[in-house]
Amino acid sequence: MKNLFLIISLLSLGMAMAQNPVEKFPYFEECKDLPVNQLEDCFYSELYAALYKNYKHPQQLPLNNSEKVTLRFEVNREGQFVPIRFDAVYAELTEAVKNSFNQLPVIAAPTYNGNPTYMQFVLRVPVPMTLDGSFQVYNGKEQEKIEAISGSNALDSIAFAKANKEYPDIKSNQYQGHQLKSNGLIPLSNQRYHRYDAAMNRIGNNAHTAVKPYTFPYVDQYFDLEAERA
Repeated sequence: MKNLFLIISLLSLGMAMAQNPVEKFPYFEECKDLPVNQLEDCFYSELYAALYKNYKHPQQLPLNNSEKVTLRFEVNREGQFVPIRFDAVYAELTEAVKNSFNQLPVIAAPTYNGNPTYMQFVLRVPVPMTLDGSFQVYNGKEQEKIEAISGSNALDSIAFAKANKEYPDIKSNQYQGHQLKSNGLIPLSNQRYHRYDAAMNRIGNNAHTAVKPYTFPYVDQYFDLEAERA
């Protein structure tokens, strides 16, 4: 009975251990002997060093220009760096960082419960890159919040810029009082209609005043609507 209890206890412990997920960061060769809890910092440090080594700042852009390039990528099950999307103000900066990124080596893949998996990253790289520089790292909910804010700000900026550019070019025709020339109906009003009727019922006019409401062109034959408005 004691042996059975011991076996059941060991099985339960094994199942609990199997159900406890352990995620391990991908790592460069230089990080392989470090404890698991130090692999993350080492990964970012070596990644920055590798990108800096191959980064060539575009000649047409000033070296003192402080910009940032956002990198979205993953390290797959084979330890390969797979680009997803790179964003920067200048296309030349995006291309420069992309060229450096494409020269990254294959590294040890990330693992989950000891099995190779993939891991996605979002980093912001300050450019021009410097020897003692570092990344700004985003992940999880923090990244979602930042993307939502930056997306909203970007749309606002685009709309504002578009408005500033296009609004001065808008040419609007001045209002010419086309209402009186339209075939619209004049709203029924005793105060207005008694003036129209007096003009329309003059001797010699062949106006039909029994059918109302009148249209603007019909009344204008007998009554100067333009003068009334003035």
